[in-house]
Amino acid sequence: KTAYDIKGKRIDNIELGQKRANFAKEYFMKNGIPESKIKTTSKGPDQPIADNSTAEGQAKNRRVVVTIN
Repeated sequence: KTAYDIKGKRIDNIELGQKRANFAKEYFMKNGIPESKIKTTSKGPDQPIADNSTAEGQAKNRRVVVTIN
């Protein structure tokens, strides 16, 4: 097993993850959440939640996690 989407380079996956996070951030900002309340980070390949050896697992690992306090 690998700890990242095996279809790409690690640095590319980190950058792609950050783009996903930024997309979500923009959505929330457009809907009234102040930018100062939003923190984005990319875990890239470092924290998978599913097995990357299957297409289904890879799809689950392409995600954005939002926590509202």
